[in-house]
Amino acid sequence: MAKSRNTSPAERNLEIPASGDMQIVMRPLNDLVPNPRNSRTHSDRQVNQIAESILAFGFNNPVLTHGDMIVAGGGRFLAAQRLRLKEVPTVDLAHLSADQARAYVIADNKIASNSEWDEDILAEELDLLASEGIDKALLGFDDEPEKIKEQIQIRPLDISELAQARFWINVDGPLPKQMDALEAIKKYLGSIPGVLVNVGVLKNED
Repeated sequence: MAKSRNTSPAERNLEIPASGDMQIVMRPLNDLVPNPRNSRTHSDRQVNQIAESILAFGFNNPVLTHGDMIVAGGGRFLAAQRLRLKEVPTVDLAHLSADQARAYVIADNKIASNSEWDEDILAEELDLLASEGIDKALLGFDDEPEKIKEQIQIRPLDISELAQARFWINVDGPLPKQMDALEAIKKYLGSIPGVLVNVGVLKNED
C-alpha cells in the first residue's frame, strides 16, 4: 500500500529520478527559447535587479533548460538580454519528460516562494552588509515602498463609499522612484476589498 503524501519524502522511501551527468554548458543566448506557458512573470524593475545582481556577483545560477526551452531562469534570461550577453551558463534537464519539465516550471517558482525570512537574522545581516558598503538594492531590498506604505493613512470607509469615490495621486521624481512609489501604492490600496487601482502614465522628470 502506497504511503500518503502527507508523510515526509524520507518516510515514503521514494527514489530520486536519475538526473544523469548534469553539466554547466555555456550556450548562445539566441539559442534559448522562453517558455510561452510560464505563468511566472518578471516586472521591468525585477529584471533590472537581476541584471544588477549579475554585474555585482556574476552569473552564478545557470538557466535550466529542456532542450532549447527555458524551464527555470526566465528572469535571468531577460536580464542577460538587457546586459547584451552573447552566452549564458545553462544546465539541460534531459532526464525529465516533457510533462515533468512542464510541471517543474511551476514547482521551481512556487516552492521557492513558500519559504519565509527570519526577520531578526535578516536585519542583522542587512545592517552588517550595509556597514561594509554593500547596497541593499543589490540584494533586492528597497526601503522606499515600505516608507511610502507607512505614510499612507486611510480612514475606514464602507464599500458603498469606496465604490463612489475616486482618487488621483501624483508622484514626481525620476522614473525608477515613480515606479517604486506607484507599485507600493497600488499594492497597499489594492489590498482593500472593493478598491480598484489604476496606474497612469509615468512622466520622466530627469
